[in-house]
Amino acid sequence: MASPRQPPTPTKSSEWHSMELRDVLLEMDVEPSTGLSERVAARRLLEYGKNELRMTGTNSAWHIVWEQLTALMMVMLILAAAISALLRDYLDAVAIGAIILLNALLGFVQEYRAERAIQSLRKLTVTIVRVRRDARIKELPTTRLVPGDLLLLETGNLIAADCRIVQGVELQTRNPR
Repeated sequence: MASPRQPPTPTKSSEWHSMELRDVLLEMDVEPSTGLSERVAARRLLEYGKNELRMTGTNSAWHIVWEQLTALMMVMLILAAAISALLRDYLDAVAIGAIILLNALLGFVQEYRAERAIQSLRKLTVTIVRVRRDARIKELPTTRLVPGDLLLLETGNLIAADCRIVQGVELQTRNPR
C-alpha cells in the first residue's frame, strides 16, 4: 500500500513556518476570505489521504506475552535456567525461573495497560472541526482536513492538524500536561 504524498513543498524555504504568510497562502493556493473550494479540497483529500494517524493495530495478549519472553534478556535468563537444570542445580534453575515469570508478568501487565490507555486516548481526539470553504464556515470530521484548509479556532479548541496561524485575537496557548 502506497503512503499518501506529502503536502506541497515550499519553494523559497525548507520550512513553512519561516515563510512569509502571503507566500504560504500563494503556495497552498488558498484565499483567506474564502478558504479552499470544495472541489480543491476533494482533490487534495484524494491526493494526500485522510488526516488521521495510521493504526498499527493493537497487540493481542498472546503477542504481548511472546514479546516479553523473546526479549534478549529473557532469552538469556531462560538459557541460564536450562543450563542450571542440566547441571542438576535445581535451586538456581527454580530461582531463575521465578525471576523469568515475575519479569514476564510485570512486563505484560505494564504493556497491556499501556495498550488500553492508547485506545482510550484515541477516543478522546477531536472529531469535528470548523473550517472555511467556499466562503462559508463548515463543520466536518478532522479526517477530511486537507493541506490548505483554514481552521477556525475558539477558546478551548484543540488543534486537529499542523497549522499556520493566519490571524489571532488575544491568542494564548498552554501545554495540556
